[in-house]
Amino acid sequence: MGSDKLIPSDTPKLLPHLPEEIVPRHAWSWESLCRARRWLDQCLTTHSPTCTPSAAVPLPTRLLDVSTSTVRLVETTPGQLGRYLALSHCWGASRPACLTTRASLSSNLSGIPWSSLPATFRDAVQVARVLETQYLWIDSLCIVQDDVADWRREAARMADVYARAHLTLAATWAPSDDAGLWPRGPLQNATAEKVVVERDGARYAVFVRDADAVAAVHLARPHVRWVWERYESTCPLLTRAWCFQERILSPRVLHFAKGELLWQCAGLSACECRFRRRPTRSSPHMGLAIADPGLATNWFHVLAKSGPEEVARQWRMMVAGYSQLRLTMEKDVLPAMSGLARVYGGYRPAGDRYLAGCWEKTLVDDLAWEVRPDLPLRERPKEWRAPTWSWASVGQAVIYDEQSREYSSIGSTTARARLVRADITLAGDDPTGEIEAASIVLQAPVVGGTILEMHPDSNTFQLEMPELDDTARALNKVRTKGAVAIQCLADSRTDIESRILEESSPVTCMLLKEAKRDGGKGMHIILVLAPVSDRPGVYTRIGQGLVMPWMRVGSLWDAGDSIIEII
Repeated sequence: MGSDKLIPSDTPKLLPHLPEEIVPRHAWSWESLCRARRWLDQCLTTHSPTCTPSAAVPLPTRLLDVSTSTVRLVETTPGQLGRYLALSHCWGASRPACLTTRASLSSNLSGIPWSSLPATFRDAVQVARVLETQYLWIDSLCIVQDDVADWRREAARMADVYARAHLTLAATWAPSDDAGLWPRGPLQNATAEKVVVERDGARYAVFVRDADAVAAVHLARPHVRWVWERYESTCPLLTRAWCFQERILSPRVLHFAKGELLWQCAGLSACECRFRRRPTRSSPHMGLAIADPGLATNWFHVLAKSGPEEVARQWRMMVAGYSQLRLTMEKDVLPAMSGLARVYGGYRPAGDRYLAGCWEKTLVDDLAWEVRPDLPLRERPKEWRAPTWSWASVGQAVIYDEQSREYSSIGSTTARARLVRADITLAGDDPTGEIEAASIVLQAPVVGGTILEMHPDSNTFQLEMPELDDTARALNKVRTKGAVAIQCLADSRTDIESRILEESSPVTCMLLKEAKRDGGKGMHIILVLAPVSDRPGVYTRIGQGLVMPWMRVGSLWDAGDSIIEII
């Protein structure tokens, strides 16, 4: 193929989803940056009020000044206004020589040698200069990495850093800082990829590039959706937990994918080959912000137009997506979303309190999470980072009752548990950041149970509960007269197996919510709790279950409520 065109410019449009523009042979090209500049100008001039207008904003504590040949770190003054770009990137296994630490802070303020900057940082500096922006924010250079107090203080300001950025540059394809914003070398045409199509009786051969290198023609589904689905598997940035909030908080993101630039803002989702669309209302899976990052910047507009119930549901959708992303440091699970939690809190009812990834006024609904049953069950993180009642304690993907297939026909739910008290001990000053301890005290109906077995090939365990009906016992084929067996989902395999190894494995089943299915009898959503051996009345959460109406255990909950503390 003699040119970089996907099809000759004078060829009639063969299919409605074929790209309309030439994608440059090099990802780093003047044409690409000119297009990025046009996207930026279009956003600033035509997307108001959907997108944040461009204005001088309060600057972060530290920034890189890239306006001269020597890049240097600068410390701003309180209230200083200006514009800056921010970088979203994967660090990778190594740490750059220019990393800001207590020892290197003074030298970085004097100037950072160009040779010490990894490829991604050098590329970001070049883009900032082309876009005529004096300042650039990069976390590993603008936060003192070995100063715990500085790190916590600046991490708490992360929401403002990305929300106020003129533009965020996302090293979306790069697995590490050494890779660069864009791949080195020209992209190759893949002549073996030939699609023959017909139009008006004539046959046309359409040549495309390597599907792993560029957003080329894909005939099975619309291109804009294909762009994001394809890049999810080839771009490590989209799988990193820290980068999740950076994408959502930023008003504008320029993605450097493997073969072309991608644009994301609340008013437009586009790629270089000129497929574009305006982001629409959130889908049930919008919280992932992975399958279609173009929807991410529209999230706060969705919240602004939603009632309290939908606002609360959107948080749980977001958590479900965030929980499947990767962290290098397990303890960062709450700090990595603290900025997002703080901004989201502005859409919650007045006086609502953040509780280790949950919210006080909707706590019962927020407790109804379960580890995704379609994924292998992992152990809890070795380092404590959240109480067992929080999704943040398990270190793997979760979903909520409203997302689960088993609950799809539920019409309404009624809370049967009530929050009495919540105690949170913060590690620093940020109420949405890292915590040292947490507990909740609930008033709810409870009943005892016994763990029978953990299924070896699934995330489920069998729990025996009392029941009052021989028919239910016969249907369940349980071994104990006057008992009913319930399939529950474990939070961790060790939690369950350690209970089974004991001579007896009593647990407490707490009724969290009652749900109505198709106007029929109620189902009971329960939490399975294990007693803490040296603390009477204190429990840890080990699983979640669903008691179906035909199990006929409803009257067990009528004995009155108990006070339960969960840590």
